[in-house]
Amino acid sequence: LHDGRAFLSTAEQHKLCAQFQFAPGPVHEVWSNRNLSTYTGNVVLVSGYLYGVDKTGILKCVDWQGGEERWAQRGFEEHGTLIAAEGKLIIQSGKSGTLAVVEAASSGYQELRRMKVFIGSAATFTAPVLADGRLFCRSYAGELVCLSLAPVR
Repeated sequence: LHDGRAFLSTAEQHKLCAQFQFAPGPVHEVWSNRNLSTYTGNVVLVSGYLYGVDKTGILKCVDWQGGEERWAQRGFEEHGTLIAAEGKLIIQSGKSGTLAVVEAASSGYQELRRMKVFIGSAATFTAPVLADGRLFCRSYAGELVCLSLAPVR
C-alpha cells in the first residue's frame, strides 16, 4: 500500500500483478501486467520501484507508477523472499537458503554480497528479519541463524 494505491500479485493459474487506486471515488485498476508474479514471497517498495522474486526465482525491479519492468536477474530460486533496509535488498533464496545483499537501484542489478547461512536443511519460505543490528534467518526445518551486521573494527 502506498499513497492510496495497492499492489497485488499472484503466481498460480493467472500470473498477474496489478495496482489499484482506492481514493477518491470507487476502487479502480491503475495498471496490470505479467511483469511481477510473486508466489510465496513478498514485494518491497523502495524509492518508487517494486522489488520481488517471482515463482521462477527471478528478482525483478518494476516501476510503481506504470508497472514497467526495469530489470530482472536470475539466481534466487522459487520461494525467494526479501526485505529492504537502508537502500539495500536482503534476499533469501528458497531452496538453498542462500542470502544475498543487493543495491535497491532501478538502474540495474548490483550484488554486494552472497553467502550460505544454514548448516543443515536450507530450504526456507521465511523472509529474513532485521532487528537491532542483527539479521535473523530461519530454515523450513527450524534452524535459526543470527548474523551481526555491526562493522568489523
